[in-house]
Amino acid sequence: MRRQRHRAPWYDAECRSMKRQVRHLESVFRRRRLYTCHTEWRNAVVRYHQLLGSMQRSFGSGRVLESDGDSRALWKTLSSMMSPPASQTASITPAEFVAHFKGEVDTIRALTTGAPMPGVERTCSSSLSSYKRVTTQDIERLLGRCPNTQCALDPVPTWLVKAAGTTMTAILTKLVNSSLDSAMFPSSMKHAIVTPIIKKHGMDSSSLSSYRPISNLPFVSKLLERIVAGQLTTYLNTNHLLPTNQSAYLLYHSTEIALLAICNDALIAADRGIVTLVVSGV
Repeated sequence: MRRQRHRAPWYDAECRSMKRQVRHLESVFRRRRLYTCHTEWRNAVVRYHQLLGSMQRSFGSGRVLESDGDSRALWKTLSSMMSPPASQTASITPAEFVAHFKGEVDTIRALTTGAPMPGVERTCSSSLSSYKRVTTQDIERLLGRCPNTQCALDPVPTWLVKAAGTTMTAILTKLVNSSLDSAMFPSSMKHAIVTPIIKKHGMDSSSLSSYRPISNLPFVSKLLERIVAGQLTTYLNTNHLLPTNQSAYLLYHSTEIALLAICNDALIAADRGIVTLVVSGV
């Protein structure tokens, strides 16, 4: 029977070397049947498990430190470490996933066709007719805040782009400004690697409705999106166009703040003798 290989990201060459040493000492003990050989083997096993624990703790601590200051990334990291996503079943083909996800999109579009435009409660005198050109300093600051995540469509790793210095910064500045000036998002940047992920732990992996698509875009695409999103958010904040009670996709407005606000309102209402009713949507 073929042994199953370790697929943990923290399992490196040192761990593999220690495992080979444990197997060698076990083989020696099986042949000689000596007490000293058994002691060496057992001690090696203890050291091996101590090494695995140390590597796993170091990897987990590093992942948490990388999410410092970003509560969304921190909770996502903790969730992936405590309950990793279920593996995809081999009975579902890529063509079936494509047909299912495309059908979901077509259904949403059919239901929203002809729907009235949402009402606008706030207006302002200024308008956002174009985006501002960026400088190399803007790109450098943004690269410093970007994580080292990457896509299989990227020609080079993200860490190499960040390490290239002024050469790559100048190229990215020209690419971004060209897109902003022409008001066009390049078609080549619209491609993504789509991975189906189980929505919740324990759901039926053989059912297509249990999956949601996760799109991994190329690094330059996400860089351009961050620049446009930053300028758009600045415009909305400057003109006070965002709802004060919005608790998603807004800086310093996390789900924790929303829960605190609800609890605070409920306590104030209870002090006044008012009944509180909370309605939540799924």
